[in-house]
Amino acid sequence: MQYMPMSFIGALLLVACTTTVISDQERALPSTQNQALDLQDGEVLTADMEQSFIAFVGSKSNIISHEGRFHSFDVRITPDSVDPRNPERASVEVTIDIESIETDAPGLTTHLKSADFFSVDQYPQARFTSVSIRRESGENYIVEGDLTIRNVTERISFAAVITSQYMTMSYDLDRTMFGVGPPAEGVAAIDALVPLEVKIVFQRDSAS
Repeated sequence: MQYMPMSFIGALLLVACTTTVISDQERALPSTQNQALDLQDGEVLTADMEQSFIAFVGSKSNIISHEGRFHSFDVRITPDSVDPRNPERASVEVTIDIESIETDAPGLTTHLKSADFFSVDQYPQARFTSVSIRRESGENYIVEGDLTIRNVTERISFAAVITSQYMTMSYDLDRTMFGVGPPAEGVAAIDALVPLEVKIVFQRDSAS
């Protein structure tokens, strides 16, 4: 069994805090009236990076929590070439630059980049590619696809709100499925589930 050094555990206790990386203002959605997702042939929806974020919270036994985010990522929603106006035929691709990770504790940020967690030197990116998008009702969709982290690919599905202006989603990611961090065992273990929070405000670009 792999244990965290006591010095590192102590450091976590000293700097533990909550929700400091993403502000309430950043979480606010566009104030204009929502419209159903409308895709056009020859264009692709990408992320307006000034208004978008991918964030997470890492916890240990509901005692210590740290919030983090990725500053560099690419999101592309591409219409289907045969039926471009149908959102359920579109594809979603996300690429995350793991090196861009930031948390509320600089020492933790450095540790997450190491071989103990993401090993960014060897695995600099994480990728998600959708295999299906299913509308549940109105602006509510179920997105299913393949997520690759540390060269491990697993099929996941999540609920998302998708409008013509933005996409939001929350998902509890099991980090142990991808070999990120130590096993989720023992009194001092880090929780296996890492809540993700995503807000993507769209901009429309020409398909290339």
